[in-house]
Formats: sequence, structure tokens, C-alpha cells
Amino acid sequence: MPEIPSVTSVLVTADYRSTSGLPLYGIVTFTPSTLGIADGAVVIPSTVEVRVVDGRLAVALAVSDDPDLAPAGMTYAVTEDFGVGLGQYEITLTADMAPAVELNDVAPWPRPPISDPPPPSAVYVGSVNGRTGAVTLTKSDVGLGAVDNTSDAAKPVSTAAATALAGKQASLPSGSASQFLRGSDKTFVAVTKDDVGLGNVDNTSDAAKPVSTATATALGGKQATLPSGTSSQFLRGSDHTFVSVSKSAVGLDQVDNVADANKPISNATQSALNAKQASLPSGTASQFLRGSDKTFVAVAKADVGLGSVDNTSDAAKPVSTATATALAGKLNLTGGTVSGAVLTSAGGQAGTGSQPLTTVAYVQSREENLITNGSGLLGNNYNFSSFTFDPTVTYAGGGSFRHATFSAVATNDELIPVIPTSTYRLSVHAISSVYAVGAKALLGIAPYDIDGLGITPQNYMKYTGSTDTTLAAQLNPGDTTVQLTNAAGWYNGALNSTNSHFIWYGYVNSKGYTYPNYTYTRRSSTTYKAGGWWASGGISSNTITLNGAWSGPVIPAGTAVRNSTGGSTYKYIAGTNVEIPATWTAYSGYIGGYDTAATGGNNTFPYGTAYVRIVFLLNRDVAGNTTNVGPVSLTSNATTSAIVLRSPNGTAYQITVDNSGVLAATAL
Repeated sequence: MPEIPSVTSVLVTADYRSTSGLPLYGIVTFTPSTLGIADGAVVIPSTVEVRVVDGRLAVALAVSDDPDLAPAGMTYAVTEDFGVGLGQYEITLTADMAPAVELNDVAPWPRPPISDPPPPSAVYVGSVNGRTGAVTLTKSDVGLGAVDNTSDAAKPVSTAAATALAGKQASLPSGSASQFLRGSDKTFVAVTKDDVGLGNVDNTSDAAKPVSTATATALGGKQATLPSGTSSQFLRGSDHTFVSVSKSAVGLDQVDNVADANKPISNATQSALNAKQASLPSGTASQFLRGSDKTFVAVAKADVGLGSVDNTSDAAKPVSTATATALAGKLNLTGGTVSGAVLTSAGGQAGTGSQPLTTVAYVQSREENLITNGSGLLGNNYNFSSFTFDPTVTYAGGGSFRHATFSAVATNDELIPVIPTSTYRLSVHAISSVYAVGAKALLGIAPYDIDGLGITPQNYMKYTGSTDTTLAAQLNPGDTTVQLTNAAGWYNGALNSTNSHFIWYGYVNSKGYTYPNYTYTRRSSTTYKAGGWWASGGISSNTITLNGAWSGPVIPAGTAVRNSTGGSTYKYIAGTNVEIPATWTAYSGYIGGYDTAATGGNNTFPYGTAYVRIVFLLNRDVAGNTTNVGPVSLTSNATTSAIVLRSPNGTAYQITVDNSGVLAATAL
């Protein structure tokens, strides 16, 4: 690869003047020749175009005396254009001309003189406003046809300026330095003190001003002068004279001029001191001053109100009479007899703060039964407080429980814990001790959750055929529509107090447990409107149009929801509308497993069930009946077998039989 040749620059200058000496304006172009290097490479310099202003030209051009360059030095073709024809020639520049050279010194001949450029009016251009050829420019061609060619000093007053000036003051008269222009007639006049509102002011300096009448009047009531006095005298107000001040003058004529340390005891102080204890006698460390005679004496326990207290240490104190009496009513650690109920707060079922300790009779009353005192062995109505204990009417055990109220709804007291996946058998022996023909009864269980709250159909049941779904959009207070993900099968009939409702999930009990979706909840629209939330046709596509603004809480999008329905709260597994005769009759039934279909099945537990109570609907339809029940038992894990029979009218029944041979039929 060839080496780059050595290149420097030379400043070329020129002064262009016309034949009359006027500086010229134009363009000078320097076009360099192509250079060759010894090994065949070619260097092509760039053309330089220089604008000449006010006759002056100055340009730096590249030069080189590199022996490998051909031709030697740097040759430029020069073209001069000043509007009066082109001048063309060549110059050769060498490095020894640096730093500067005059163009006339390197031109091949002295440049010929250049004539003056033509005046502006004789300048011709190729085209003006679309006209070609020899076109003479006029002021109209540049948009100034109405302009007069006059200098600024020669310009006349325009019509508009003359009109504006006509409304101005022509001229002002002359005045002296002490005069001012008066606005009323625009004449210069001398200004007086009256003209500036000071007609009553005398032209005197502050020092020369006299005492005004008002000031003289005010000064007339003042003290003219004060007499002289000594440093121990003070001005007396009564006659304005300086006099010496005595203690009498300041109201202290009774005060003696003695220092505090030298003051004697006053009569009053002496009288007060005379009434005080002159001195105290001496006493020992174990004595105290007695107030009655101010003598030191030994203090006894009676003196401090403790005359009955024995001087014994805590460990040596005997049992007091009151303590002995209280202890006499307590139970010895080695055993003894207790009368009355003994309660404990340990454990306990939902809804109870304390409960009795278990006794032998309590345990015996349970046997294998989950119902305490179901056979009346406690000899009272414990656990059946809404009944009257009746020892005279009994089937077995210690007695029965009597209820004479018309259309009574009664339960046992204790909540009975159950495991819903297990099977339980309820057995009730009952008799109408006062029999009224046609009186009916229903016997079953009532379900409760872990917090002891009763479970109703609105907590779990599902409208038949409806789809469990979710909210497609958040439901806010005040909304009038509910957006569902899928409303297929939801009730869309006439406004209904049980079917025109929904429940939503995510309910958390008091223990902190959240129930799974579509199992158990206490979140129901019935809480906020009992009569139903939508009318017939209120559901269109997946949108429910409410019959009022939503008054419940915010329910987020994605929350699980169910079209709820109604049904029976109680499970009448032992008897439904049975007429209890005047003889002892046994009633029984079974319940077990979860109501997974959420249809309110009579023999299955609702989701959420943790406890049950036995429910009795007695003496219904006909007044005057009295029912006694007992024994009442609920046993778990009963061994049962079952078959399904279908009657000729199409009704299916589940026939169950336990290991004791007791039959029960349940319509399916």
C-alpha cells in the first residue's frame, strides 16, 4: 500500500478592485489537478469555492513538493466570476511559498482590470415572476409599486399621521422657572399656596414658628416650673414643694427602725408561744410520747387497736374459727360427701361456660346413649328442662319427661357432638298420657355447627337443577344487577321467599376454619331481604336483575355462589306426623353421611354439622293432648342393612333394619 504524500498549505490572498477602484463581489473557484504517486496510486484533491466579499479573498490551499507526486507541486485551475464575464487561468503552488502568497504573484500574467459592475437598474436576470429574456425589474416586481422613492428625511407627513397629529396640542407657550402649566387654559402661571390648598399656612421655618393658640391653651394648664430640693427630699403633691419624707408620711409611723436580728418578740408572738409546750421530757427507744399527758410511755398492742391479736408467726398461727367453719364445708382430699352441683369450666360444649363434673349417676344415665339422662335415671329433668320430669309414668328407667303444651317445639338441652360420616340411630319411646284423638307428633334431630349455631336450609341447600357457579363481577352495595359466570338452571319463576335467593361461600367459623366452597356457609341474601331478590324473568343470560339495590356487603368477583332454596330445618328420622297412642310405642330412625346433593335429605347430615339436639314437635293439630317421652337414646355406629323397595304408585322407600331387628322406612 503506498504511503500518503506529505502535504502542507499556503494562504492565497487577493484584492479585487474595479477599474474605478470599487471593491468587487463574486466567486473564485480553485480546481486542483489530479496527482499521481510513483507506485501508480492517484490522489484527487477537492475543488475549493471562495466567496469574495468587499473585494477581499483569502483561502488556504493544499501544496506538496513530495518527489513521488506528478506533476511536481500543486496546480489549480482558477475561475473568477464577478458578474461581468469569467476569468480563467492556472496557478502552480509549491511548499516553499508558505505561509502565504499574493494571487497576482503566481498568476501566469498580470490579471486584466475588471470593469465596474452595471448599476442595479441595468442588471438583467434570466427570469422574473415567470418572465424570461431581458427583463427589467421595477418596484412593482418586488411588491412595492405604491412606494415613493424618497429618503427618510424627504418623506412627507402621511394622511393618517396628519389626521392623528390634528388632535394633538399644537404647541406650548413659554414660561419661567417659577411658573407651571395650568390645565384649564394651558398657560404658564405662578402657583400660590392657595393653589395647593395651603392658603392658611404661614411661610415660616420650624424654628421661627410661634406657639399656636391651641398649644398655648394646653400649656396654660401645666406646671410652670419646679422648685429645687435636696437628694433626701421628695416633691409633695399638695403644694408642689420639696420636703423631707418621714415614716409617718409613708404610713409606717408605728414601725421601729431596728434590724430583723434585733427585733424583740412581739406581744402577739409571745402570747402564741405561751400556749405551746415548753419542752419535752426524755424517753427510751422503746417508748413513745403519749398525747394525753405528753409523757413518754411503753406502747402495748391495745394502744394500736390490736389487743386481740396473738403474737405468733404466720407458720405458728392456728386455724381460725371462721376458717374451720369454711373448711368444714369442703371436700377432703381423701374423699367425702358433696351436696349440690359441682361445676367446672374445663372443656365444655359450644355455648357453655361451665358444666357439672361427671357423677356416677350421670355416667349411668348415659349408658351407651349419647343423650344424658335420656332414661330419667338422674331422677329430675336435667337435660330436658322444657319438660316436666314424671316418675309415675315410665316405660323403663327412672321416669319420663312430660309435655302438655299445645303444638310444642322442644329439644334436649345439651349439644351432642356427632361425626357426620358415621351412622346414628335415634330411639324414642312415647305415650300420650292424656290422649286426644288426632294429635300428631314429629320426632327427629336438629343440626348445629361447631359454634352451636343452628343449621337451616339457607346455609347449604341448593335449588334443584341449578348450577353452582361464581361471580363474574364484584357485587357492591347499591348495585341492581348480579353478574354470574353461569346461571344455568337458576330459579327464574315468580318472586319466591326461598328460591329467589343466593348464598356465597368463604365463611369462617369462630375457630378460624374456612369451609370449602359449596359445603356450608352462613352468608345468605335472605339476611338482607326475606321476600326474595328477583322476580319472574329476572335472570337473562348470566345476569340477575335485582328488584332493589343490593344492601349486603361487597362480594368480590370469583366468589363461589349457589342458588339456595328452602326446606325443613329438622331431620324427622324417628317419626313424621305420627299419632302417639295411649300406650307406650317405640319410634326410631337413622341418619348418617353428608347431604352431598344439598337437597335437604332427611337421613343425611348437612355440611357443617358438629352437634345435634333431639327435637320434639308434640301435641299438634288437636289441643288437649299430653305426651310423655323416655327413654330417649341416640347411639352411634349402629349396624344396619338396607333394601330399596318401590311401591305400585312409583314411590321408592329405603327399608333399614338394625342389629336389634328394628325396622325403619324412609321415602326416597
